[in-house]
Amino acid sequence: MKPMGSLDLDGVLCSFLPSFLDEVNRNYPFTLREEDVVDYDFTLLGLKDEQIKHVYKKMFEKEAYLHMLPIDGSSFVDTLTQAYELMIVTARPPVLQAQTNAWVNNNFPLLFHRVLYGEDKHQLVKEHHCVFHVDDYPDHIHAMVGSTTLPVLFSRRSNTGYVTQFTYGDNTLDGVLDYYAAHNGFPSVRVNNWADCCSLLLQFSQSKAVSLLSSALRVQP
Repeated sequence: MKPMGSLDLDGVLCSFLPSFLDEVNRNYPFTLREEDVVDYDFTLLGLKDEQIKHVYKKMFEKEAYLHMLPIDGSSFVDTLTQAYELMIVTARPPVLQAQTNAWVNNNFPLLFHRVLYGEDKHQLVKEHHCVFHVDDYPDHIHAMVGSTTLPVLFSRRSNTGYVTQFTYGDNTLDGVLDYYAAHNGFPSVRVNNWADCCSLLLQFSQSKAVSLLSSALRVQP
């Protein structure tokens, strides 16, 4: 049986931000662009909490979540199925499950084992014995450092201030595995695009650590 790996949705597979900004600019006197967003706190853009909630409500009513585009290069994720079973772990609220599941089925048919919803991603990933998790939100990555899941930060403008222990490049995997051997837990790794992400994870799948870890995880109660 292949080891399980998990992926975030928004900012990793799904291009949420353009749709969000379009709806903001349509409803309020803003002309926001993607390059204006440098943090995950949208109030820093001048938006009030009630305005943000209103935008989310309008997006749901218009079924905007069905029409978002995949992240550039995310078609590479198909290559990961050579080595892994895949699942999506998203912090989207339950009310969006129908639109989200439809989007996943339309854009990545038969690719993912399941889609899980919840804000405590670390716990969900642990419960489902994932050997890696890819996310763009630093808090989720930070929570997994030192665990038996390799936390991979997918670079976005909003997370450039977060410093990972490794950045993908030559010999990155050797450093990651040495860290795991020394600390009995994985460090965080930043990848800049989907090609690098898949290259790292396919190399990772060939490591002895993944073979041993996936076997050990599956016998845990």
